[in-house]
Order: sequence, then C-alpha cells, then structure tokens
Amino acid sequence: MSASSSLYFAQTQSPLGTIILVASGGSICGLYFDDQSDCPVFTRNSYNPGTDAFRVDNCCPRTERAVLSRTIDQLHQWFAHQRTCFNIPVHFQGTAFQRMVWSALQTIPYGQTLTYGDISVLVSGNTKSSRAVGAAIGQNPISIIVPCHRVVGKDGRLTGFSGGLHRKSALLAHEGLSLV
Repeated sequence: MSASSSLYFAQTQSPLGTIILVASGGSICGLYFDDQSDCPVFTRNSYNPGTDAFRVDNCCPRTERAVLSRTIDQLHQWFAHQRTCFNIPVHFQGTAFQRMVWSALQTIPYGQTLTYGDISVLVSGNTKSSRAVGAAIGQNPISIIVPCHRVVGKDGRLTGFSGGLHRKSALLAHEGLSLV
C-alpha cells in the first residue's frame, strides 16, 4: 500500500458499541470503537450511527468493499461465539518495531493472555523492551483482530486499552477470562 492509497470506511454495531473499520489496498488497516480518542476524526461524520453501512460516497472499490464486508461478517461471528480467530488481510502502518509487536499479538490464542514482558521476549529475546512494547501495543490500530486486549500487566491486572478498560474486560470475558 502506498502513502497515496485511499482509505475506505465502514461501520458496524457490536455489543460494545459502534466499530469503525478502515480499509486500503484490499486490507484492513484500522479497527476502532467510534468513541476512541485515536479513532480517525474524519470518519465521525461519514457514516450513519446504528447501521452497518458503508461510507455514503459509494465509491468504495470492490476489493475494499469485500474486505470490509468480510470483516463485518467475521466480527459478528466472533461476538456470537461462532469464531475464535479472524481470517482477514491486515496492513500495519507503523515502525518496524511496532509491526513486530503487532505481529506478535496475533500469536496470542483466543482465551489466553500474555504480559508485556512476554511480548518483549517474543520480539527482542528479553524483557528489557517491555515499556517500548507497551507503547507499541498502545498504538495498535487494528484492535480485536490484532488482539491487544489479551495483554495484561505482569501481575495479571488489566492495563491500558484505547477502547477503555471496560471494553478490554468485556472482550476478555467474552473469551472466558475474568480479570481485575
């Protein structure tokens, strides 16, 4: 995907609120709750709250429309406990380190958690980069599909989630985990 690639948006309702999806180049490059502070501001007036609707400009190319539609279907299946993983092409826009961290997040199985230190060991071989790992996880643009909600503090407690700790707790509970 080039820097000049167009972004296309869709939104869907979930048990945890409205989700905004961003696609480009036939891949998902963003998944946000619409009230997240890092949700792209320019999307807030481009959809109809309460519906599963594509952006009203109707110029979404077939490849983006397909990946957006497939993502919505898989999210609905996931929330209905009919799926435990996603089969969606994603495109990470970030530094090499961030992309390594986000790729590591995708290896955390459904219903399990890892700590920031665990992720640090996966990407760098030691726990010394735990703070940098935490910063990269905090910038994850594709939540749920790239399951940053499965990362907890070293004491097992819930820590930051850009969608809010109430959602992180609900996502983990959805997967059968109950953490404080």
